[in-house]
Amino acid sequence: MEQTFSWKRFAWLGIGTFLFYLFMAWALPVTDTVESNYALSAVTMMKHGEFLSPMIYDMYWYDKPIMAYWGLILSYSLFGISDLAARLPSIVVSTCTVLAMYRMAFSIYQVERIAMWSAIALGTALEFWYIGHAVVTDGYLVLFSMGIFYYLYRGITGESHRHMVYAYMFAGLAVLTKGPVGIVLPGIILILYVALNRRMDWFKYVFSWKGILAFILVVAPWYGYMYHTHGMEFINGFLGLHNVTRATQSEHPEVNHWWYYLPIFLGGSLPWTGAILYGMYRGWKTRTDAYLYTMIMGWGTILFYTMMATKYPTYAFISVIPFSLLGAFGILSMKD
Repeated sequence: MEQTFSWKRFAWLGIGTFLFYLFMAWALPVTDTVESNYALSAVTMMKHGEFLSPMIYDMYWYDKPIMAYWGLILSYSLFGISDLAARLPSIVVSTCTVLAMYRMAFSIYQVERIAMWSAIALGTALEFWYIGHAVVTDGYLVLFSMGIFYYLYRGITGESHRHMVYAYMFAGLAVLTKGPVGIVLPGIILILYVALNRRMDWFKYVFSWKGILAFILVVAPWYGYMYHTHGMEFINGFLGLHNVTRATQSEHPEVNHWWYYLPIFLGGSLPWTGAILYGMYRGWKTRTDAYLYTMIMGWGTILFYTMMATKYPTYAFISVIPFSLLGAFGILSMKD
């Protein structure tokens, strides 16, 4: 039975989530090397009045695109430079992601319990809680990936070019956050989903020219500026070293195991790991379109990063999106 979306419940969820992540965040110093690099880069950019080209130690560097630095610079400008100000963008982004999960799940299933438990399973998962406070790019990527996968699903199953345009726009934001993987991974997963459904007619939506144009309009200004300003130094540093090289040559060969992301999934999903596995099991009996899509998205993400030479704990983080949906079904199945 379809239900009416409650904006009041949505607002309370947002307030509660923000306060949950804000609690004691001021007591978490920025000491991790990766976090420190991002925090220091934003400070360096402000020092030089440089708001488009990432910098560190008074030099340009091309580790990641611009999105996370913009978040840090905005926070520092509003609240001053501090550890809490460095963590606030991640807290805001994580709150938005939980709200997006609630809205997305309700839109697909029209059942408030599914939407709420999906949001709870996401927001209270161990790995998501950690990323929700961390000064890294992964939280932004999950938020934009939420938009990508939701609108891809709507665009394909509803045969809607309009939704595909939205999906490509979110893919553009993901590429401004993390690089080419922001569109390559969703593209592979979508093609696999279409192929398994044996719907070759859907490919006209996969490669929607309107969507591709929207993607170009989102990414071209910054990437065009970077190439115009820094030339091949940017191409070789960003695309070459930080993308192609990491994908083909392991930075941490001692952890390059095929099972690397499995314990991260099992531990990072706590306390909902059992519910997620149960949701996978129960869903297998019906194998709806939505179930197939979430399974391909979740395990496809893990498989994709397993095949990459360099492995890092947060690389497969976006799998929390489909796994939280499956966790909600597992919870409700056990409750019923």
